[in-house]
Amino acid sequence: LAQRFGPTGKREPGGGGKGETPISMVPRVRIEPVGEGLQVVGHVTLRLKEEHANTLPVLVSLELSSVDELQRRIDPIPLSVEFGETAASPRGDGTWALTLEPGAKLDVAVKSDVYDKDWTVEFVPQVRPVTEEVAP
Repeated sequence: LAQRFGPTGKREPGGGGKGETPISMVPRVRIEPVGEGLQVVGHVTLRLKEEHANTLPVLVSLELSSVDELQRRIDPIPLSVEFGETAASPRGDGTWALTLEPGAKLDVAVKSDVYDKDWTVEFVPQVRPVTEEVAP
C-alpha cells in the first residue's frame, strides 16, 4: 500500500517565499487495520509561537481522500475530529475556525471512517490565519 501523509504547502529552496509563519503544525497519523478495511487515526498538533503578540484566529482544514495512480484526489473519506477544550466552529467542507493562544499547544484528534484496504489515501491538514474577508 502506498500512503501519503503530511502537511501541504511547498517551500522554496534556500528559504525563499513569504517568510516564516508564526504557526507550527505537526501531523502524527497512522493507518490501522479494522476488520476487513483500514482506518487513519492520530492527531495534528498546532502551536502559535510564544513571541507572537496576540491571539490569532485561524482556519484549520483536515481532509482525507482516496487517490488514483496519478495522485489525483478521487473521493473524500469522512473524518471525526476532536478539538478537546478549544472552541472550534465548523465552517463546512472539513474546515473549522478557532483561536490560537501564544505558546499554547493544541492537539486535534482525528479518526477516519473505515475504508477499503486496497485504497491509496492522502491526508491533507492545513492551517491559515483568518483574513478580514473570511472573518465570522
